[in-house]
Amino acid sequence: MPDYKGLFALNLKKLRKARGLTQEALATSLGYSKKTVSKWECGACVPDIEALFSLSKALQVSLEALFEESRSYLLGIDGGGTKTELVLADENGDVLRRLFADTCNPMDIGIENSKATLRRAIYEICDGIPLSSVVMFAGIAGGTTADMQPRLCEFFNSFGFRAFRNDTDLKLIISAGLSERDGISLILGTGICAFSQLRGEHFKTAGWGYFIDEGGSGFNLGRDALSAYFAALDGSGEQTLISEEIDSLYPHGAKALMGHIYDGGKKAIAAFAAAPIAAFKRGDATAERILRRNMKYAANIIETAAARFSSDEIEVVISGGLTNEPIITELLAASVPDSRKYKIRKLESSPVTGAIKLAKKLLSEVCKNA
Repeated sequence: MPDYKGLFALNLKKLRKARGLTQEALATSLGYSKKTVSKWECGACVPDIEALFSLSKALQVSLEALFEESRSYLLGIDGGGTKTELVLADENGDVLRRLFADTCNPMDIGIENSKATLRRAIYEICDGIPLSSVVMFAGIAGGTTADMQPRLCEFFNSFGFRAFRNDTDLKLIISAGLSERDGISLILGTGICAFSQLRGEHFKTAGWGYFIDEGGSGFNLGRDALSAYFAALDGSGEQTLISEEIDSLYPHGAKALMGHIYDGGKKAIAAFAAAPIAAFKRGDATAERILRRNMKYAANIIETAAARFSSDEIEVVISGGLTNEPIITELLAASVPDSRKYKIRKLESSPVTGAIKLAKKLLSEVCKNA
């Protein structure tokens, strides 16, 4: 049975935006409060028949249009190393619903746990929507490592989407930040990886996992900070303000900290990336060395990726949790040998917007081939 309450909520928001009306403007024209219209659009309730007729008149649509199923929906999934973000949008790419879930990186949590997280999130965000009307694009961290891409493809195929594709989360950054332009996309998150886009082709640099990559990521910063912390503790290293910052982040003592990081693994270690950043701001020399070494490593990744390009100026879009700290982007720019060669900028939109763009492109392909 169709979820009429959910369909009404989605259609009302879509039709209101199509008419260029705010919730407040629509509410005023109907004689209701903005809060009431907000409840309708959240699916909390459906108005009575009199209000429905008023709505159809205000939006210049039939009463049936308020409850009919749209032809297609776009579902974008950004499965990052720390969290998973899902967005459901209409055919035009206008966001209807947004949902956050735990990480779904299959290399970190295992393929079965990854599928369980994705399954719950997909059914929740698509509640009341026929999956046969959904076109989905998922970019998953670790989703193209080893045999993960075909295994996830088989999993997504079980939902009965109208169409879908799954790839690495870096494809989302390229789509959101570069669109069709040539350039480099660099992720500075829990892990580090770069993808170059050149004349429609994509090339990977680094991003081989935390056992192999040697710097530039939240994991690397956290690991270096913890190394400095324990070296200061046993006297084999110099005293550093990083110790104070780590004690602030985890005030249960060194013994408990050991259990915490070994139980929590990569994600727990990456959480301590904040310690050297905070200590650097306080003038700590050890923290400065850690940050400069890591950003030099990241800059070398940019230089390596740039070797394929012949242009005088190369666009570099950076994203990931570390880029929320201005000092990181400043040190990265300072570490690149020839700063004039690069146009480095932070990705301002969420990577999941790239997933929606790719889902929309896939929908266009499906319609063209229909």
